[in-house]
Amino acid sequence: DFVTTGSGGLSRPIGIHIGLDNGDKSNLLVCSSGTHEILRYEGESGPTSTPGAYMDVYVSAADMATDATTEGGDGTPFAIHFHPTGPTNKMYVTDYSNRHVKRFTNINDSTSKATYEKVFTDNAGNLTAPYDLGFDPTGTYLYVTHCATRSYGDTYGPHSTGSEIKMYY
Repeated sequence: DFVTTGSGGLSRPIGIHIGLDNGDKSNLLVCSSGTHEILRYEGESGPTSTPGAYMDVYVSAADMATDATTEGGDGTPFAIHFHPTGPTNKMYVTDYSNRHVKRFTNINDSTSKATYEKVFTDNAGNLTAPYDLGFDPTGTYLYVTHCATRSYGDTYGPHSTGSEIKMYY
């Protein structure tokens, strides 16, 4: 296993992104939905040459809970994507529990943590159950996949129906 079960508190991993702290292209970010955090692990050519080693909590549960909705409470990260153009250092994360996409500022090194900036989308965008996201090559449009209805028996999905894709600019 590249990252072992429970390493760094890893629980119910959903989304991953490789080489994302912009300056150090080797690290792995993992959405740990069970702990409501984004965890950082060393990549194949990381600073300590221990691939898969736990580094730190890149986005805390407290930051994921910022601007929480009444029903969402703790944020649940599902997907991560960085803005594709320029030195914007913006990271976008789908928050399944709170039904929106959050934006974080990223620092160009492998030791700093992402800083919560704002909710990029909200319930007004009708994101009932946002899963994945991505930008067009120019960085003008953000596309978010989500399901139109949710089953509340398991708040960690994927027990939702009615798939759609929303576009934001």
